[in-house]
Amino acid sequence: MNPKPVLRGRICSGLLAVAMALIVIDAGSSTTGTAPATAKSIRLQAEVLQETLVAGAQVATLGPAERLAPGDEVIYRVSYTNSGPEPAQVVITNPLPPGLVYQAGSGTALGVLLEVSVDGGKQFGAFERLRATVHGDMTRAAVATDITHVRWVLEQPVAPGAGGAVSLRARIR
Repeated sequence: MNPKPVLRGRICSGLLAVAMALIVIDAGSSTTGTAPATAKSIRLQAEVLQETLVAGAQVATLGPAERLAPGDEVIYRVSYTNSGPEPAQVVITNPLPPGLVYQAGSGTALGVLLEVSVDGGKQFGAFERLRATVHGDMTRAAVATDITHVRWVLEQPVAPGAGGAVSLRARIR
């Protein structure tokens, strides 16, 4: 029995809507000489990608996620560009849609700190250090299905006109 495919539109539209509507950009610190980053000065674009193995080769290509089924892995990428006149310190906070499970260790990049939340975005930290509340008041080590939000903290200010991308891997529930 084949798993029922999930159409691209449902997953992608949900992820893109979440990314564009709920990404939070931190204001820069005056002590570091960076200007406040505002929604007007930082442009964001989110996309959902899927790796496809090229027949007869050991190479995978990235492309738009077309048809997805439970268990499939996707790459969720947010590109950013500083369109403002000053360097900006950027922090991107994004809820992880309920249909996705974060793949531990997949959101790391040089110069970017990835933190996750298991409590609806109230507190963030390294995945391996977080504890999830269960049964009202008991806690246990967090597991991937507990993650509700991700936050990318760029360690260096983004120069005017410069940009980059952050990403993570997730599995379809």
